Amino acid sequence: MNRKIVEREPVRFWPPADLLVARARRAVSATSNLRIASSAPVLPPRHEDLEDAAHSIHVAYNGVIPPVLAPVRGLAHRANRIAKRFVRKATFWYVEPRWEAQREVNASAARFATQALLTAKRLQGQLDDAERQSAQLMSSQARLTRTMAALESEIEALRVKERALADELRSMVQVGDRVSGLASTVARLSDQLPALFERVGVSSASGLDFNYVEFENRFRGSSDQTSQLQLQYVDQFPDPTDAGRIVDIGCGRGEMVALLAAAGHQAVGVDSDADMILICRQRGLNVEEANGISWLESQPNWSLKGIFCSQVVEHFVTPELERFVMASFAALRPDGILIIETINPRSLFALANHFFADLSHVRPIHPETLRFMCEQAGFSQSLLEERSPHEAMAALAGLAEDSDSAVVRELVNTVFGFQDYSLKVIK
Repeated sequence: MNRKIVEREPVRFWPPADLLVARARRAVSATSNLRIASSAPVLPPRHEDLEDAAHSIHVAYNGVIPPVLAPVRGLAHRANRIAKRFVRKATFWYVEPRWEAQREVNASAARFATQALLTAKRLQGQLDDAERQSAQLMSSQARLTRTMAALESEIEALRVKERALADELRSMVQVGDRVSGLASTVARLSDQLPALFERVGVSSASGLDFNYVEFENRFRGSSDQTSQLQLQYVDQFPDPTDAGRIVDIGCGRGEMVALLAAAGHQAVGVDSDADMILICRQRGLNVEEANGISWLESQPNWSLKGIFCSQVVEHFVTPELERFVMASFAALRPDGILIIETINPRSLFALANHFFADLSHVRPIHPETLRFMCEQAGFSQSLLEERSPHEAMAALAGLAEDSDSAVVRELVNTVFGFQDYSLKVIK
């Protein structure tokens, strides 16, 4: 039976306090598995638990469902049911507005509880993210702590090195002060050396006051005669097709430079005498005006295939001779060849007529001494040959093989003998 419901303004009222407390307890019970982060570690709620809690809240606060009048048996029960229906219809106009108000309150509570549940779920996710970020930050902090400890250790090591370097620097400053004092002493001695060399007659060829070109023409022979004597050395150097230069140290008038160039070698001459360099350039030869030892020391290692030095080492003092041999070894390539020719001191005739005739000569170099110096520098092979025999040695061919002839032969070799010797060494 349909009844027209008169619309009235809903009556607003609050349910009893004990009912609200009971409903709140049920809501708390429905969401009891939802954990909010606290000081103690908690496990995050499962997704299924959150869904069950939301469903329970929806059911609990969706509104109070009117009681169902169950089927009754018997006349009394039927009369009781009819009475209940009558009472329900008779009081409908009074109860219904309050019922609607209560349902609205219940719906609002259900929506609030659902929003609270979803908010708690979102906050739990944010809390999980925050915990992960916190763990990452703690891990990064631990790494930074270890890095800082390592850096502090390195800084301490650098400080130790700094103190050691400061000590070394102070020592070097002290050494520098002593070196400065030595340099001043050397400077004073260097001012006195030219006068000393002049007194003992050991000034260099370039320091002589007379024309050394004319001196060589008179005492050494013509350029053609020198070329004829030096021609025998050309074939002792590596093949012209091999790459690399051959230098003539103390090239003089350039006879050997011209012979090497004519044979196809890449040749260069070095001499410190300006007049000699001028003669070479007038002949179109490749020459450089420089100190021979300094020139060798300026060359890259292993850059030369040959070095020739004729009638020069007798002009060197001992330190210069050592520098020349060492610089030659450094500049020559492996299998490079150094040939040195000089006056033979085992011939008294050569000493008296050739060595002492040149005032720029310092001392004669014994052939075995020169060979020893080259071996000490690192040269692996050596070949010593005596050259330019004196004419008197031809008379030895007719001597008999007896003791008297042996004495005569030894005397002739010592007095006359070979005027020069050459030492060929291979790197």
